[in-house]
Amino acid sequence: MLLIFIIIYILTFITLCLVKYKTFAYNGIDLAIYNQVFYNSSLGDLFRFTIHPHLYLGDHFEPFILILLPFYFILRSPVILLILQTVSIGLCAWPIYLITKNKLGVSLALLFSLIFLLNPFIQNANIFEFHILPFAILFLLFTFYFYQKNIFLLFFIFSFLSLLIREDVSLIILMFGILSLFDKRSIKWIFTPIVLGGIWLIISYQLISFFNPDNNYKFLAYYSWLGSTPNEMIKNIVAHPLLIIQHLFTLQNLILILAFLIPFAFLPIFALGYLIPAFLVALQLFLSGFGDLIFKTHYHSLITPFLFIASIYGFHYLTKSNKISGLKNYILKQKTIFIIFFVISIIYSSLTLGPFLPMLAKIWSYPAQLDENQLKHEFSAEVSQNIPVAAGFQFLPTLSSRTHLYSLHYAFLGKKQYSPEDYNLPEDTQEMLFDFNDFIIYQIQSQNIKIYEEQYSTGDERIRDIIKNGNFGLAKIVDNYALFEKDVSNDVRLYEISQTIDPRIEEFNKDLDGKILFIGWRKLPVDESVNQIGDSNYQILPISFSWQALTQLNENYQLLFELADKNGNIVYRKLYPIAYGLYPTSRWSTDDIVNTNYWFLIPQPLNITDYNPQFSLVTLNGYMSLDSTGSVVMKLKAVDILDEKLK
Repeated sequence: MLLIFIIIYILTFITLCLVKYKTFAYNGIDLAIYNQVFYNSSLGDLFRFTIHPHLYLGDHFEPFILILLPFYFILRSPVILLILQTVSIGLCAWPIYLITKNKLGVSLALLFSLIFLLNPFIQNANIFEFHILPFAILFLLFTFYFYQKNIFLLFFIFSFLSLLIREDVSLIILMFGILSLFDKRSIKWIFTPIVLGGIWLIISYQLISFFNPDNNYKFLAYYSWLGSTPNEMIKNIVAHPLLIIQHLFTLQNLILILAFLIPFAFLPIFALGYLIPAFLVALQLFLSGFGDLIFKTHYHSLITPFLFIASIYGFHYLTKSNKISGLKNYILKQKTIFIIFFVISIIYSSLTLGPFLPMLAKIWSYPAQLDENQLKHEFSAEVSQNIPVAAGFQFLPTLSSRTHLYSLHYAFLGKKQYSPEDYNLPEDTQEMLFDFNDFIIYQIQSQNIKIYEEQYSTGDERIRDIIKNGNFGLAKIVDNYALFEKDVSNDVRLYEISQTIDPRIEEFNKDLDGKILFIGWRKLPVDESVNQIGDSNYQILPISFSWQALTQLNENYQLLFELADKNGNIVYRKLYPIAYGLYPTSRWSTDDIVNTNYWFLIPQPLNITDYNPQFSLVTLNGYMSLDSTGSVVMKLKAVDILDEKLK
């Protein structure tokens, strides 16, 4: 039965991960980073990646990558990483079964194994990108199993294997020594994990700082409210302990604790001692301010195993031990009802907090997005093999099996990750694959990440300079997707700046709230298009718009494209950055006429002749978040239309 549970889980989540990958929904950059690290390592260039300009050892110390590397040779692709991660998480039900069987017997061991596989946080870690950290769940569970069985040698071996996963696992191993102290174990059980974890912690952080160009652990940026350097942070912790208390005891953290406990029917509170190994990691996360990202992503991977262990022991305390209290007596009498409540709690949490139902909805909606997904695949296929390329968020994973890959968002921002150092797109870049929807993401991020507000406001200049100085030309353009190649020349432009009105324009002359004049539009002829890509016949609406700023604009407006049926009902809508974000409205001069050219993709089965296209200039107010499938999405709080829709 256990094997059946594991196989069903693995097959189900491999399928879901592949669907997510094929629909370009891995847009959080991490899958691309890891795949490039594995790809270059498979060529003998260990831990090399170019998305960040240093060895991966300057980000995290994860020697476990070398253990997984032989499996990567099976299929040098992001797909094999997603499969390996799913298999590892599915196999975790095995040590859960063993730990539970020792305390509660075989039947409940099967039940807890199934509960593990249904846990929404475990499933979220599985579906969200790829990381080495979730592999720690399997090894930490076996570490505890041999702790439970009092087999020191195997406990030590699995402790060491766990440390290979990532530097912060050392905090878990170290705290096993404290658990041993509470359990009144012998000296070797107390001091060995403390010494092993402590030494590993020091060595790994020193190695990361050595390989990082800034000579520090860059993820300390999460705790910048404590200071700008490790020494400052330590001084502030000692001198201002109230700072720690204020960041710990918040409503957000209380909600997080409740959210963690609900899928476990609050059982861990009856065996809090078994949460001791996770204490320092939990402290670290609650001080980070990550909020609900903790259980939507992989961040909880070092905490969740001990929530399960505490649940098993909590269940044992309530139903098996000799100490009878009023609550326990009641639970013993209602044991079947309690187990049913527990299972219902798990299933409800899985369906509401986990990714399974949202992924089914994504699969259901796939036919409606078929054209766009096919278009993305064909654009990816247009990129030349084994050349240095820069790409947008969605395209990075697909293109990451190459030695040189760069992220266009760093080129836009002009800064390295969590660093004051400037980032310059390497000169060896031969092609750039844009998803211009990213420029709307940058606009949203500029509203929320104040530390980089200036960088976001000047990002369009950096991209324009890269295109001009690198002699990049537009090779392909459809909808929001464009491929630029070095030394390509044609007459097609995404936007043009002029002082005179194009005589081919059908004039409209609509004053939009005294800010922008919509001069008019024209349909672009075929010879002004470069949208022939692949073998598919896409339904394209090529239109050029002419605008003029009536005053100096501070806002960056975006273009909202909609299709309405004969009754005026909106059947389709999509946002586009004005001038593709390369020349936003805040740059416009009142002396200039700005022509913006678009090749709108009309998805099948919609027929453009049956619908009325309409356009609006809008401002956006929102933030970036994760949806229930672990993809980065825009959460718009407001979309304000400038004046009225243009029909």
